[in-house]
Amino acid sequence: MTQEWHYHLGSDQHGPVSFEELQGLATSRQLTPSTLVWKDGMAEWVQASTIAGLLPATPPPPPVPEAIAPPAAPIAPPAAPIAPPAAPIAAPIAPLAAPIAPPAVAGAPPVSAVASGVTDLRGSVAQLKARLSLFQLIQLGGAAVLVLAMFLPYWSMTGTNDPDADRSDGEEISEILEDNRDWYEDHISKKKLRDYQKGGMGLGKDESVSLTIWGFSTATGWIGFFFGLLIATGVLLPLFIAPLQSWDWILALVAAGLALLVFIMSLLWLLGSPGADVPPIFSQGNSLGPYVVFLASAAVIAGATMPALDKLKSAKATTA
Repeated sequence: MTQEWHYHLGSDQHGPVSFEELQGLATSRQLTPSTLVWKDGMAEWVQASTIAGLLPATPPPPPVPEAIAPPAAPIAPPAAPIAPPAAPIAAPIAPLAAPIAPPAVAGAPPVSAVASGVTDLRGSVAQLKARLSLFQLIQLGGAAVLVLAMFLPYWSMTGTNDPDADRSDGEEISEILEDNRDWYEDHISKKKLRDYQKGGMGLGKDESVSLTIWGFSTATGWIGFFFGLLIATGVLLPLFIAPLQSWDWILALVAAGLALLVFIMSLLWLLGSPGADVPPIFSQGNSLGPYVVFLASAAVIAGATMPALDKLKSAKATTA
């Protein structure tokens, strides 16, 4: 595969790329019929529409189905009705005297031991809830959501092949991609971008290719994950280490500070990620992940700030 083609997007020149890669750009609507292309041996730059086989062809309409001929003759009814059975069944089958017990699994604990373990677990959870205040439960729940949010989608981009789209739509997509090139290079790996371009090659009518950024591919996702673990540790440690109980309000302030940092990072993601699209052939924007992180960090801030403020107020009242 020779890398010999060059093309213009906006005011920038790109290349060299192969003819197949150039076809993929045309299929994903990054390359429009008016885009200028050139390769070695050509006298000047020419429009992409003049290169045979470069732009995707509009598939022909399906053939008109022929009229379905009626059957030659109606289906004849059966010669005679089916005769009923000669005699009814003498008696119904008697039910089993007792249900059959399942075979015991070798080495498995008895049912009573499993039930006892479940009861003990429920009791431990109930004791933990009784020892935690409402604000601590809010902190703990928000921290758990921050940990799990790393496995949620953060942002996605989808391109659809629509041969009926206007030429101006392709030009608008090229401008959007050019305006957000720095963001794409900072947040999307080169391998994902290449896979997206390759996926656009040979798309049929109304077929799509997508690119998704997950939480574990972002700094916000990883920071939310580790800070969520730290916040949960700060809530649970005073329950098991008595000397830390008098310092729980300081741990709450630390949790509020960590959550505030995650809150700011999620807000910057929501405001800074590209969201312009050209329906129905191109769409991009935030997914569920950053919204979940935004709300979870806000819950941790609220749950950690209130008990700390109450502690400070009681301390001032005692000294007064």
